[in-house]
Amino acid sequence: MAATRRVGALVMCILSVFFASLVPLSAFKYFSTKTPYVWVHPSDDKDLEDKWFNDKIGDLMCSAVHTSIVARHGTRFPGQDDVQKISEIHGKLDQEALKAVPDLHTWKNPFPDNDQKSLAELGESELESLGKRTAQRLFSLFAEEDIDSFRYIISSKERARDSSKSFYDGFIKVLQEEVDEDDDDYEPEVMDKLLRFHTICDKYVKSVGENKTAMKEYYDLESGGPVTEIIKKVSKKLGTTEDTLTGANIRTIYLMCGYEAAIFGSSPWCQLFDEEDMKILEYLGDVKHYYKNGAGHDITWKQACPLVSDIFYTMDDAIEALETMDGSEDEDGYIIGQFAFGHAETLGPLFTALGLYNDSQPLRADNFNKMGERKFRTSKILPFGANLQLILYECEPQEQYLNPDDEEAEHAPEYYIKLLVNEKPEMIPGCEELLCPFSKVRESLKEQIDNCNFIKTCKLHPHDEL
Repeated sequence: MAATRRVGALVMCILSVFFASLVPLSAFKYFSTKTPYVWVHPSDDKDLEDKWFNDKIGDLMCSAVHTSIVARHGTRFPGQDDVQKISEIHGKLDQEALKAVPDLHTWKNPFPDNDQKSLAELGESELESLGKRTAQRLFSLFAEEDIDSFRYIISSKERARDSSKSFYDGFIKVLQEEVDEDDDDYEPEVMDKLLRFHTICDKYVKSVGENKTAMKEYYDLESGGPVTEIIKKVSKKLGTTEDTLTGANIRTIYLMCGYEAAIFGSSPWCQLFDEEDMKILEYLGDVKHYYKNGAGHDITWKQACPLVSDIFYTMDDAIEALETMDGSEDEDGYIIGQFAFGHAETLGPLFTALGLYNDSQPLRADNFNKMGERKFRTSKILPFGANLQLILYECEPQEQYLNPDDEEAEHAPEYYIKLLVNEKPEMIPGCEELLCPFSKVRESLKEQIDNCNFIKTCKLHPHDEL
């Protein structure tokens, strides 16, 4: 009997080591929109001062005069639905079979039932670090400005407010030698029309948000071949029958693996997947967000026009102010930095509205094997803390290119913009250089900027079809 117990213990030990080695650390980047920012966009914080303040194009020297950032909240805790679902899944698994995976056998749900997707400590750190880097890279633009030169916009959700405050804390620490702990200058504006439009656009809510038909490809994949194969593999590892777990269960386990790994550093649920499983489940998430937050349906991105319009009208105001300044002390200024904090449902439609990450073919349930190089990969473009930044530059000819015989000639400044996504320069669609004429970009988006009618766009008609 003792020998049998020793053999059993040895087998369990071997199985534990086997399961623990299934998922390499490199696979932890495959958590779709639940991926922590630092896992996919680690930053080198050295030599950042004024890195983005100056630029040049042709014979023009450029200096930043305004910037606009739209950021997603940082890493958060899971919502109550997922917390309850994972407890239910754990409860219906064969507890005797789970002894082969000791960490799962003894697992207790670490998340409170009443948690409402609040920001985790890692999320606070992500946004504070982003604030610091933003201030460093455009230090000369921000250093002499007062609080009225900055605008903070947030959605009505607490995680957006907390993310904004973390960004502000990091931002202000770079710009001020002494930070007042009782600082009351931070006054964000709650603007759900700009940052949670997906909750107030009737056409989107009814035709996409509450319409399972709109998400057909997602549900087909969740119940289809690749995910079915994962169910078979996981069931075999757990010693359960293949009808114990559903595709929806597998996705919940995958999400809990991601949440626990992000917040606690590891998760016993991750032992159930190999890297190929992770890639399939990442694609499942991408398909979901392609239709929910991407290019899958026109209304999904068209509802973002108030945000597009606000960003460009703010730059219009900056240019107008710059061109009418006469140097007097009492003249009105303009917004130097606009910082908005929302959700994946904010950034995804914004990306699509700007023409970014549009693949040549839609993401579908039947084309996983063809989409390995897809642009719309949410682990990279829409992780927690994802951000889009536009920098407006005022550009003038370099002195050596000026005509010495034309000393009195006036050289009107030209305005260019640069796009950065997750702190990396991206070519603006339709442009040939990273620095692109503001007028050209604005004209390409004119319909969204000048003809944005949110009420008309979001009006639900009885026979609307996607």
